[in-house]
Amino acid sequence: AQNTQTPAGPGRMHRCDPAQMAARFKAHCEDRYAGTVGRMAYLETRLNLTGSQPSLFSAWRSVRLNIAKRDADACAQRDFSQMGKDTSPVDRMARIEDRMKMRVADLDAERPAFAALYNALSPDQQKALTPHHHRHGRHGMMGHGMGRGPMNARPPAAPQ
Repeated sequence: AQNTQTPAGPGRMHRCDPAQMAARFKAHCEDRYAGTVGRMAYLETRLNLTGSQPSLFSAWRSVRLNIAKRDADACAQRDFSQMGKDTSPVDRMARIEDRMKMRVADLDAERPAFAALYNALSPDQQKALTPHHHRHGRHGMMGHGMGRGPMNARPPAAPQ
């Protein structure tokens, strides 16, 4: 079989065809959702939930995973036909605004369930949910970028 792709040389970027790019992006979207599922399972175990806490965690997890699944599905359906085409700053601003509106709606949906859980946790459980290196700044409680909610990036640090 002959390789029909042009090798990337100095100053040249290797470009996938749209079908390859879509397949890679779809896998990335699915991995991101799987990571959210895994982080939720990790948190549920890590928190050692008792009493009414498991049902509160379940309610929050349901909202969170529904949002993550919707995001993964939308991500996987991304249209690559316009990739690399010039868009105006006005169009980019509109897309950013739409994403921000969706994020605010997601926060509005998630906050009540998360607040109910968080308020039912002991101080030590709250610390486990919000490790020290994620408490402040833009990488704080609600994550950053495309991430969603608490513990977006990593498992919490071990207690010291």
